[in-house]
Amino acid sequence: MANVKGSVLRSRVDFVEKKFGREQLDQVLGSLSKKDRYTLARGLLPAQWYPFALGERLEKAILQVLGEEGRSIFMELGRRSATYNLAGVHKVFVRAGDPHHLLSRAPAIYQLYYDTGSRTYEKTGENSCRLITSNSEAFSDGDCLTVMGWHERAVEMCAGRDVSIQHPRCRARGDAVCEYLISWNLESIEGDT
Repeated sequence: MANVKGSVLRSRVDFVEKKFGREQLDQVLGSLSKKDRYTLARGLLPAQWYPFALGERLEKAILQVLGEEGRSIFMELGRRSATYNLAGVHKVFVRAGDPHHLLSRAPAIYQLYYDTGSRTYEKTGENSCRLITSNSEAFSDGDCLTVMGWHERAVEMCAGRDVSIQHPRCRARGDAVCEYLISWNLESIEGDT
């Protein structure tokens, strides 16, 4: 059974409440089973593993209550997660002017959040790369959007701009792997000539 860290679930619950208010969050939680509501409401432990399926049910509830606006939430969730984690506990991955430094560590970063599957990194150009996620037992459209938002913001935090992420293959759409093609331009770093 695939699992995800409590920090991932907690960030989704907190974000819905902050962006849409307590009433909307109550509607989202109210559309879940009693067991799921209990798990989400009793305080998720950030470092504890929880069933990925719980995250999927939460994702579906968000989309059900918030509709198409809910889809954009997942990109924004990923961006906020990157900002929070890469400015804090994982700041060692950020190197100004070198997105490849961070992206080349995608396999290790993946293992911090998921307990099944793997992610590979391939440099495809000076300002581009390919990430492939394979063998994960669980996957969802919302999770892929979150991954895209996370990597978009991560590249920006390494002085990348005009970040583009394409997602040509996706397990949630029936493909064997999830593939992310990431490209960017670099901001000039102070002191560069």
